[in-house]
Amino acid sequence: MKTCIKLQLLAIVLSLAAPLAGAATGTLVWGDDFNQAVGATPDSTKWTYDLGNNGWGNNELENYTSDAANCSVVSDPDATDGKALAITAIKTSSGGYTSARIKTQGLFSTTYGMIEARMKLPVGQGMWPAFWMLGNNIGTVGWPQCGELDIMENIGSVPNKVYGTAHGPGYSGANGIQGVYTLASGQFSSAYHTFAIQWAPNKIQWLCDGTVYQTLTPDNIPAGTSWVYNDSPFFMILNLAVGGNWPGNPDSTTSFPQTLYVDYVHVYNLAPAAPAKLGAYADPTGAVGLSWTPCTYDGGSPVTGYRIQRATDSAFSQNLTSTDVGTAAGYTDTGVIAGTPYYYRVLTVTANGVSSPSPTATVTPAIAGGSAAGSVHFSVISCRCFVGTGDNIGVAGIWVSGNKPVTVLLRAAGPALKGQGVAGTLPDPMILLYDTKGNLLAANAGWGTGGDPTAVSDATTKTGAGLVFAQGSLDSAVVVTLQPGGYSAQCIGASGDTGVALIEAYQVP
Repeated sequence: MKTCIKLQLLAIVLSLAAPLAGAATGTLVWGDDFNQAVGATPDSTKWTYDLGNNGWGNNELENYTSDAANCSVVSDPDATDGKALAITAIKTSSGGYTSARIKTQGLFSTTYGMIEARMKLPVGQGMWPAFWMLGNNIGTVGWPQCGELDIMENIGSVPNKVYGTAHGPGYSGANGIQGVYTLASGQFSSAYHTFAIQWAPNKIQWLCDGTVYQTLTPDNIPAGTSWVYNDSPFFMILNLAVGGNWPGNPDSTTSFPQTLYVDYVHVYNLAPAAPAKLGAYADPTGAVGLSWTPCTYDGGSPVTGYRIQRATDSAFSQNLTSTDVGTAAGYTDTGVIAGTPYYYRVLTVTANGVSSPSPTATVTPAIAGGSAAGSVHFSVISCRCFVGTGDNIGVAGIWVSGNKPVTVLLRAAGPALKGQGVAGTLPDPMILLYDTKGNLLAANAGWGTGGDPTAVSDATTKTGAGLVFAQGSLDSAVVVTLQPGGYSAQCIGASGDTGVALIEAYQVP
């Protein structure tokens, strides 16, 4: 049987500002529902205390204690199970204040996931409740290099607003990156509300009652500063401060005691990320070939496979089928009917759950799947695309079927297109080839200066490639031998430029 190679330009679809709140939540990995006996102090296998009255770097007034009067389980009919943890600020007979600050440091920490607490807040001038996280490495690198994620802060004199903030090197203290959530009516002391972050690689979102009100990525931090939230475990803190630089001190309007009620604290693994850059193309035999970029975040559990959904309408309501396949980032669908438009999307599957769908790809097969006798070679396939920045790149899915390797000339043209009168061409196209596991197999920028220009010239002659790449041009080309399987050819601007490019694949005889 002859080997057949297929290629199709993939559609690039960005989901900017799409809230993680709609994504499926994974498994509960840690939690405290504070359902001990009324009067009990926090579970010592989950929480420990910060103690003292050193101002805590903010000129706070309280003395943090481990007394049950400041931190214990109470009966509360508004809590989910009828009980809550009460962190109470008390004004002493001498005019001072006591309160509590508990943390999971040394007992539990997490990297990524959904971290949430359901709480009812205190109110009044000088009150400063918080649910927040610090990097485990604070003892070695210090603050703010360790990173800080304030999941919820409130100042009691503004009872209808909460704040979510990230602190890191170069953006800390008053320069922290902060979002604000404002209640449409009422105040946070009147009822329980759920405060959370959903934290994935290179993306953190702050939520109140399921609504995302701030999204942070490495692109949002100040230039020249560091993103310190990838692959670094953080521990959790709950506290009720009294006074300090931000809220100011209590005054005659502040009544005591004031209590922060915590119904529960939960930590979940997130569902995995969706596959990206899905491409669908009509196989010369009549089948449909699919290729995609594997998910970049598995939610804390290895990917067990992908789920391919196919329908005959873009809403995926007509003739919907669902097929679970292995972990390879490619699939051939042979059960198709000639002339029928098909819509495809792919979901990532792990033990923790299933991702949201990938962007949709559509294709119409020309002949019945698998009905042609033998395989068909092509002479040249080319895909014109606009190369932007970030994920807005040119992507071509390649699928080699059969049981023999094939030699392929891959090219990305930019300057050569300009010579043909095409406007707005990419001045410095770079071609990259990846396998389905994301391994970089080959790359070239400037065909005559990198790689093997002799092999490129020979392959160009053998294939009769139409566009002529001038000596010394910044067009790119590479000759590769591919085993059967899926591949992704990508075109980017080598210097970050943008413009029109042409991705070409020629089978070398």
